[in-house]
Amino acid sequence: MSRIKALINIIIYLVVQLFSGLLIYNLFGSSTSKSSLIDSLTSLYFVGFTAVLTLILIIITNFNYLKSKILYSIDHYKEAIKYGVLGFLAYWAFSIVFNIIRVFIEGMNSNGTSQNQEVINEMANHAPVIIVFSLIVLIIPFLEELIFRMSLMGVFVKDKKSNRLYFYIIAALLFGLAHDFSFITNFSISNLFIFLQYFIVSLVIIYVYYKSNHNILATYVLHFCNNLIAFIAMVSL
Repeated sequence: MSRIKALINIIIYLVVQLFSGLLIYNLFGSSTSKSSLIDSLTSLYFVGFTAVLTLILIIITNFNYLKSKILYSIDHYKEAIKYGVLGFLAYWAFSIVFNIIRVFIEGMNSNGTSQNQEVINEMANHAPVIIVFSLIVLIIPFLEELIFRMSLMGVFVKDKKSNRLYFYIIAALLFGLAHDFSFITNFSISNLFIFLQYFIVSLVIIYVYYKSNHNILATYVLHFCNNLIAFIAMVSL
């Protein structure tokens, strides 16, 4: 992917995220009723609208490139599934160790929840399960792989190998901040650990992306599995 197209994708993502929020609020958020149901459905409209709109624009803008990427993924689907599953298992193994350390530092009363997870939990409480599943497990992971891996990688893909470590860190930071930035607005050890968890999963996904020769299916499998487990745990509560 050329750097220009990669930058266009990132700009599309940012613009839609910024301005669709205002549109959704004007359409649904001005209701005199501020019940939990209205707020949760508004969040659902916001997340769903922005995700689908951004995905459509990215597909239109990169149709031929995405077609070649998908065909490559299909031809190498066994390799993609292998790297995706191994990456998922590696992340969860690391996550277990990470959370043991977190509990050791914070104590057993630690109950920090990310901003991203709070929105999802509210949606799950009121929205139809099939819609939440479609967004959280299918659509949003694919969109995030197109933005945070395919497009961001496209910006730096021609850089020297020695410089890629810096890019890995920058890309992981951006992914983490996109999901939770509460440690900046309201710093605490708990909020910092929440951010670091997203940072770590992004590093694992980036590694899988490069290890699989930029196979977008491999990273999607990892992201899909992670969100699926989180979704099952969420609806089981």
